[in-house]
Amino acid sequence: MKNIKMIVGLGNSEKKFKKTRHNAGHWYINKLAQFFNISLKKKKEGEVGTISLNKLRIRLFKPNSFMNLSGKPIFYIASFYKIKLNNILVVHDDLDLIPGIIKLKKGYGHNGHNGLKSIINYFDQENKTEHYFFRIRIGIGRPNNSATISNFVLSIPPCQEKTLINDSIKKKHKINLYINYIHYLNRIKMGFKCGLIGLPNVGKSTLFNKLTKMNVSALNFPFCTIKPNIGIVPVIDERLDTIKSIVRPNSTIPAKMLLIDIAGLVKGASEGEGLGNQFLSNIRETDVIIHVIRCFNDNKIIHIYSKVNPINDIEIVETELILSDIDRCEKIISKLKKKNFALKKEIIETKNLLKSCLTYLNQSKMLNSINFNEVELKILSTYKFLTLKPFIYVANIDESEKQNKMLDCLSLLKNKKIIPICLKKIFLLHF
Repeated sequence: MKNIKMIVGLGNSEKKFKKTRHNAGHWYINKLAQFFNISLKKKKEGEVGTISLNKLRIRLFKPNSFMNLSGKPIFYIASFYKIKLNNILVVHDDLDLIPGIIKLKKGYGHNGHNGLKSIINYFDQENKTEHYFFRIRIGIGRPNNSATISNFVLSIPPCQEKTLINDSIKKKHKINLYINYIHYLNRIKMGFKCGLIGLPNVGKSTLFNKLTKMNVSALNFPFCTIKPNIGIVPVIDERLDTIKSIVRPNSTIPAKMLLIDIAGLVKGASEGEGLGNQFLSNIRETDVIIHVIRCFNDNKIIHIYSKVNPINDIEIVETELILSDIDRCEKIISKLKKKNFALKKEIIETKNLLKSCLTYLNQSKMLNSINFNEVELKILSTYKFLTLKPFIYVANIDESEKQNKMLDCLSLLKNKKIIPICLKKIFLLHF
């Protein structure tokens, strides 16, 4: 289980920036030090302290660099204390949240934030990352004119706005909730993580709502889902009831599935079209991918390409996944070439394996269609290739057409597990 071992607050260290919006991460660390009655000690890389939370020793750290150079001191301190990136909770200002709002997020994107970008680039460069970290987003709002963002984040907020920001970060119980929730998410690894993908308006969010009993937005327009939706679903297993009747435990806890619903993919998603690569990264950590396909005609429901064609829709999505993996594969090979690994046999073998993967991908082949051996799969699993994951295909059909022609055409797809379901009525058919 991966516990939080360090909380890092991002900001600019120079005195003139101390009260600016960009220093919200520093404010958070200062408040935590005050809550736990500790002093932060000055080191070459920044200010460091230690608190005890949930019976764990957690380091607090404020880098002394400029925001866009945060990665280096954070990496140094993390290495000194033998802390990995996914054991770090990063606190930063966020333009997409209004003042007074504070949220927890897990992922590996930076959304244009220079501090997060520096962390990702530096940890990637050193090849130490495990592809995600948790972060606390402190809302500072967004200026009306995007051209003034730099001046906005480096300016002092008015008193009313500063009060809202302070109120959002000075509640001591919040950090306990965040840490407990992070540890809970890590504990449910006993189950598995599942990502929902597909074109816009195919029924992903509707399926998500039915499985999680949540009520996220599922409206009739493309990119109705912008931020990824995350829900926890108990995995029903009749065998558990049989064991329960024999053992008679005081309580029974089923396995859990973490379900992630991302925005619809479109042509060019791997290059940033639609909502782009930022959402492909959200499903890299999943164990299984559910691809939802539209197999019904309804003029009232918009199709992003104006014509319902399940085979073509699958090809569009899978092409974007392949292109994303090609880009990832090329970058990994490039990094390996830059270092002198001539004497390391395993690195040479890894590089050759990745070159083989690149060849398959350039032939438009999904990596999960290739018969890799166990050793090769173990190596490749560390790189989180999207097309290497197991896929389940859910055909969203019209309940009035059991002999659905679109469904019939999907039967021509070899080696693909198709589950037909009418999300309109949740009427499951056998295929």
